Amino acid sequence: MNLFDRVVEFLTITDKLLWQNVFVSSVTIPVAIFLSRKLYKWLSANRPGNLLLKGFRKADEVLIFLSQFSGATETNQKNSRQKFITPHPKPLPYDKNNITYTVFHNIDIVWSESDGKVAADIFNVLGRVGETNNVRMGELIKDWDKRNIPIFTIGGNPKTHDLLNECAPINYRMTPSTPPGNLDLEIDGHVIKVDGMMPFDGGYYRKLFLRERKCQFLFF
Repeated sequence: MNLFDRVVEFLTITDKLLWQNVFVSSVTIPVAIFLSRKLYKWLSANRPGNLLLKGFRKADEVLIFLSQFSGATETNQKNSRQKFITPHPKPLPYDKNNITYTVFHNIDIVWSESDGKVAADIFNVLGRVGETNNVRMGELIKDWDKRNIPIFTIGGNPKTHDLLNECAPINYRMTPSTPPGNLDLEIDGHVIKVDGMMPFDGGYYRKLFLRERKCQFLFF
């Protein structure tokens, strides 16, 4: 039997049940695929990470601010001749634990290790939700006036305080700890206090919006 005869035979089938099965399959399979895709998109959009970063994804520009340090003189002026040293092992035949120092000049601005680790975590989180472009470290002087874009700000750097002054409500506060000598972080509506004792001081992140604007930032 050639191909033409097979097609004719198929089209001339009189079994209603067979045609019903064909019709049901031709309708239900595409519908099932469509609903599955919709469900996947809904579940993906409602993942905690995607909900938290809604508005940060596919943005034209995303900035990450942290504290930027420069060497200073005794009168708190910028020291243009500031030197920095990097300690590292240099084993010797008679002293395997010997430590030496490499000197660096003119490398301002520098970051703290803790802020750098948080910045790396932010880049990793953004990568997991598909945001890998247009993300850069903000410069406190050059980018100071930028507020209408998604922003991450790390720790108590000046940009954090600048943005906090423009946001409301700010439902956290620092209170003296018990025993005194330190500060605890408290969040309104929660009985748990976060210890501020170094080097294991606690922290939190919060998503805030500027008044009457659509821009937003995450405070770590």
